[in-house]
Amino acid sequence: MRFLIALLCLLQTPPALADVAVWFRDGNPHDRFWIENRGCKTIVGVVDIDLRKTTGRVIIDTAYGGIGTKNPMPVEIVAGNIALDPVPDGTQDLTVDLKSIGPKETAIVTLNLDDTKSRWFTLRVEVDGWEVGSDIVTCQTPLGSAFATFSEIGHAVIPNPSAMDCSAPKTVTPVIEEELIS
Repeated sequence: MRFLIALLCLLQTPPALADVAVWFRDGNPHDRFWIENRGCKTIVGVVDIDLRKTTGRVIIDTAYGGIGTKNPMPVEIVAGNIALDPVPDGTQDLTVDLKSIGPKETAIVTLNLDDTKSRWFTLRVEVDGWEVGSDIVTCQTPLGSAFATFSEIGHAVIPNPSAMDCSAPKTVTPVIEEELIS
């Protein structure tokens, strides 16, 4: 009987689902966004990082003379099979085209983020994780889309945007009547 119960529990275990993790880290001279495929299958799709609702009213600073404060820099790909939409100075949206991000692979984008909420120029140069808090990140794939909000430490986990099932295939062992009796 215990064998039958164990078999039924095994068959009803929910599948392990694949998530996409995105996190932000302030750096000198580069700020970075990491996009990690925590799943078992390759992801193809688009990740959109919407900065319009960030706590610090964050903008992407790409050119001198704009609303940014200091050390503008172009948005660049550091790692991963990705592409970027053009990023004009002062924009609050970053779109990353995931050409092919394999299981456990990470894509990295460098840029310069400045906040616009502070009244003091010197405080606007650095952007910490809490300032991207409330930022919404969306992942769209051919199989579906999902979103998450950045935490106050600059981390977001998008739950299973591709409806991937990472469970190992289950094999069912035939139950012999004698085993059920014992």
